[in-house]
Amino acid sequence: MAVTDRLTPPDLAFAAANIRAFVQLMKREAAALGHPTRLYEETLEATHRRLEQQGLLTAVTLWPFWPHQFIVSK
Repeated sequence: MAVTDRLTPPDLAFAAANIRAFVQLMKREAAALGHPTRLYEETLEATHRRLEQQGLLTAVTLWPFWPHQFIVSK
């Protein structure tokens, strides 16, 4: 964040909220894997897969309303 000059209080608050949300996702995945007291590599990989799936679903869900700056014109 320092390299991109994103150290203002709102940026730091946003980053802290994202980290808290990510840890909560990892805790849910750990519980789903049957290891609710451990966060380790398998949990991280499961969380990564879950976020990828959510990203794909979000793109498909938002498709008709996709912002114009993301449309590639030929």
